[in-house]
Amino acid sequence: MIYEQALSELMRKENIANGAIYLENNYFLSATLPSEINKVTINYVSGFALSKLKGTLTMYRVIPAYIEQGQLKVTIVRLRVKRKGRQIDFVTSGGVDLFYAYDCNTNNYRLSKVD
Repeated sequence: MIYEQALSELMRKENIANGAIYLENNYFLSATLPSEINKVTINYVSGFALSKLKGTLTMYRVIPAYIEQGQLKVTIVRLRVKRKGRQIDFVTSGGVDLFYAYDCNTNNYRLSKVD
């Protein structure tokens, strides 16, 4: 739920209203994430698919949540990916940090800040 909300917030911040985004396939997270959020298709990209890449691709990487200063932090990094021969280059080109605070009244985490 937190990762789905984080991706939704990313789409809002990056003005992605329709179409598709590419998300790095992460064996820890990808199985629990949907294939579509807010009418935006999520395409999961594996290392094998990147080895066949032609041109440049903008892809997102979800960093697993961790605690920072008493809040749960989820980072989503925007990557520009390009293949040169057998080499695949990843260049960080932005992203978003989302902070969640625990709400004792609802027993859930709520989004408290977006950087």
